Amino acid sequence: MPVTLRKETVEEIIRLALNGRDHRDVIVDIIDAAFVDDAVQFFQKVVYAKFETESITFDWYLEHFLDEELDKGEFAWNSGLNVKTINNKRRTTKKEVVIDESLEHFDKFIELLESLTDEDISIDLSLTWRGVTVHLDLNETMVVINALAVRRAGRRGGVWSATGKQVEAPLMETLCRVLEVDPKFYSDSLSDDDSVREVDYYLLPPDGSRARCEVKLMGAGNPESSDGPIARGSRVFVASTLSEQNKTVLDSNGILWTQLQIANGFLRFKDTLSELGIPHANLDESKDHAERIERAIRATFD
Repeated sequence: MPVTLRKETVEEIIRLALNGRDHRDVIVDIIDAAFVDDAVQFFQKVVYAKFETESITFDWYLEHFLDEELDKGEFAWNSGLNVKTINNKRRTTKKEVVIDESLEHFDKFIELLESLTDEDISIDLSLTWRGVTVHLDLNETMVVINALAVRRAGRRGGVWSATGKQVEAPLMETLCRVLEVDPKFYSDSLSDDDSVREVDYYLLPPDGSRARCEVKLMGAGNPESSDGPIARGSRVFVASTLSEQNKTVLDSNGILWTQLQIANGFLRFKDTLSELGIPHANLDESKDHAERIERAIRATFD
């Protein structure tokens, strides 16, 4: 399901990135908080339902957690699937397809649970909520664990995706502001026909050309670190970390890159600007630029 990062979170990720520090702890904290909230709400429903009906049967689960009125992402999660998994298989995320795949998967999961015998394993999970304690047997426990595990995975994918989409443009703007680039030399809303659409970013050299920029806040060694910008025809690439192989591939393809997660790593962006003929401040690499970065962040978000 869609995730919207708080402005303060986006600012903190940019602050960490431009100061050469790892931003991933911020993302993990968001995932943890979302998962805990999911788990608490899920367990509340389980406790109340178990208290009232005594057994979390397949039919009960269908009624409470696989209601077709639910959002398709929620429906898939409750079946033990992610919408992305369904899309990879069926090449569509239409709600009727999501429902069909989810129900089929849950049927198979129930069959697997029912094939277990009492001799295989015995579980008695106790849940207490506001003084009410209920007990879940093996099948009930596995249904709950499976649903929560998929929710965790879904939250993880959603938060990382949101980080890319919501941080990249303000990160590029802040980077340009740190180096005192005139706003006429950059944009996040140009396409080849001058219409407005979502792109990573553009640098606009004085010669009238357009240099498409791509940002990836990812770890070193990820193939997309070098393959992605090549496939999409990017001229400029800004990444958290890059392996030596990534850098070699980017260099050989004429892509101007900047690695942020090293001391004053953002200053390599000066080379990109110089190559494109874009005027900028010539900052001293031996100095600390934390205050300058802070001013640029404030200017980007004010």
